[in-house]
Amino acid sequence: MLSVDRLGSLPAKQYFEHFSIEFYLQDAICLFLARKRSDVRTAPEFLGAYLDSVLRGEHVMRRGFKYSNSTPLNRRAFVRLLRQGLQGIPNPESTALTAHDFHDLVAHVCGDFPLAIVLEAARHAKRADGGVHHLVGETNPFGSARGSTDEPTGTGSSLPASNALLQFESLLRLVEFCFVYSELLGVLKHMFQEKPSMWPPRSGSTSSATALAEEDKGDAHSATSENTGEPLRWLRLLLVKELRFYGSTLAGAAMPSERALVRLLRHGTRVQSSGGYASVTFQEALAEMAEHFELSLELHRQDLFGGMLQPATDEAYRAQRLAAAGYISAELQRNSSRRRDRSSQKVKGKA
Repeated sequence: MLSVDRLGSLPAKQYFEHFSIEFYLQDAICLFLARKRSDVRTAPEFLGAYLDSVLRGEHVMRRGFKYSNSTPLNRRAFVRLLRQGLQGIPNPESTALTAHDFHDLVAHVCGDFPLAIVLEAARHAKRADGGVHHLVGETNPFGSARGSTDEPTGTGSSLPASNALLQFESLLRLVEFCFVYSELLGVLKHMFQEKPSMWPPRSGSTSSATALAEEDKGDAHSATSENTGEPLRWLRLLLVKELRFYGSTLAGAAMPSERALVRLLRHGTRVQSSGGYASVTFQEALAEMAEHFELSLELHRQDLFGGMLQPATDEAYRAQRLAAAGYISAELQRNSSRRRDRSSQKVKGKA
């Protein structure tokens, strides 16, 4: 996701490619030619309605996986559609289900959604707790019925991820990430298969993985550990650098905004300030990326304002603007009370 300034500086061809405009025009033409005879809309009217549905994110409804997977916009639109379709599940934060159960639910939204994406996400999802989580449609923890609440998952804690009971919200978030950022996930896997010191430095840059590790003495041993018994760790600074690089080379792939990458770095700063490491394992990186990266069309407000930090709601945004003008909440309340008093006095005067 590029900033407004960056988009404004793109050549026309790259701008068209970034927004997949040719893809949508071709799809609109195919749909127009295949329309029913009862559809009396002209070509401009049909194209306008199609593009309007694209802007609203409704164009992926009743379309197959191939179409939903075609562009970054389509992927994020499908995620929003999927979330809407799963809103009927009560208490999602305490719900447990298997990967195959989850795939059955997704199939109601997209009939040919690949099981492989769900199974990939299930490998990294959090296991359910038999003393806390309940099965879909039930209210009691599933471990109480089996008499095994002492186990981490109540049952099946040693089972493979495809058969184990998983936390619904964790699985949903990871399925969304594996779908939207499938190309980036492949890069991430490749990175964590090799030691950072073996990763090639970028042309035109003098900072290699070893140099970056030297800059962070407290984390150098962790990032280039020779102990194969420990998970491989990557410095956050180097990880984000590689993600930025591949973001410019993966044509047509969904990429996070610069704001999301900064959040990934800042989280590492907080960890380091508390005595931890500014490096991450694959599991930690995947969990944080799924948390911080944009997955649906509901973007973070700060991403829509060119990287400026903005509140999440219009009311909070208005309050922030008033506060910047010198008003505080107490003054706003007093002014509001004065306006109500003046209004009531005017009404009484007219009476």
